[in-house]
Amino acid sequence: MSKGTSHITKRNLTLPQVLMENAAVYGDAKTAIREKAYGIWQKYTWADYGRYVRMTAAGLAALNLRRGEKLCMGDHNHPEWLFSELAAHVLGATTLNLFTSSIADELAFSIKRINSPVVVVQDQEQVDKLLEIKEKL
Repeated sequence: MSKGTSHITKRNLTLPQVLMENAAVYGDAKTAIREKAYGIWQKYTWADYGRYVRMTAAGLAALNLRRGEKLCMGDHNHPEWLFSELAAHVLGATTLNLFTSSIADELAFSIKRINSPVVVVQDQEQVDKLLEIKEKL
């Protein structure tokens, strides 16, 4: 066990609770996530991570994502995926990932079958696919 996480051991915490506790304990002092963007390493501290998850949860709540519902996510392994994933958990929703390589009709089938009220995607290419199928949803 890492001595850096001893404040969360042997407790029944949800992932959002662990995140918020780490944000409170480590704040801006420790990096939680690193990503290379355009050749430059970007970092998010635990405070950043907590703040982005809270803001994303507020946005999803404003879009009427509720406890027990499903959030479809079409994105790669980026910090924004983590923010959306944990934000859905904060609201009591579950997440299902869509393949970004899917064609529009495949996305329509998945989204309808899942009955997701909100879909989060990573880029304009994915948005364009959703716009193509919006009448089918």
